[in-house]
Amino acid sequence: MQPAKTQPTPPPRAPSTEVRRKVILDLVRARPEIVLELLSRLTVAIPAHQRLQREQLGPVSAGGADPVVLSLRGGPPALGVIVDAQVEPDTTTRYAWPHQACALRAELRCPVLLCVVTPRRSLARWAARPIRLGGGNLFQPTALGPAAIPAIVDSVSASQLPELAVLSSIAHGRGLDQERAARIAAAALQAAAQLELELCQRYTQIVRSTLGEPARRLLHEMELCSELAAPKQP
Repeated sequence: MQPAKTQPTPPPRAPSTEVRRKVILDLVRARPEIVLELLSRLTVAIPAHQRLQREQLGPVSAGGADPVVLSLRGGPPALGVIVDAQVEPDTTTRYAWPHQACALRAELRCPVLLCVVTPRRSLARWAARPIRLGGGNLFQPTALGPAAIPAIVDSVSASQLPELAVLSSIAHGRGLDQERAARIAAAALQAAAQLELELCQRYTQIVRSTLGEPARRLLHEMELCSELAAPKQP
């Protein structure tokens, strides 16, 4: 008698735009270091600092989940960083970004970067457009799109920064290279498995929801092969 074949896990219901935006911001809140990793890939100069500190920003955000606000400190603040996320173009936020940056600059009295994390190349181009303030003044956001988000395909690298591995799957899970998308997801799932149960379940759900159907089936095949190759318990 042939054993019954297991079926791929059905895709989770697609989350709303605001939920997807909040997912990205929550990853940054959980591991702020990933922002510096992404900025370094764009060769943005990061001043010397001893710690990365969370900051509070007054009520100047444009609705929805508030952006993540950080500062790089040794003694006095050396750099302020505001991190927003975009999964669909929202013109309202582009009016809020200069306000947020100026408010943090006045609070910290140091230079400020406003970074926009997005899983879509078209949105990265949109977010990176200079914002005209009037009088010939421009405000320049820093877009952190798929070009800045590494495609993490090995479990060792993924385990070093699990939140970056999950973000990698969000950014590359629906790319044209389905095999690579499945490998990225597999690495992120292995990294998530090392975390506490609640966080593991949350990241697992996020990763699986990012994949297109072909990549999801490839991931299922990879998981079956992994199970078959695992040593049997006596």
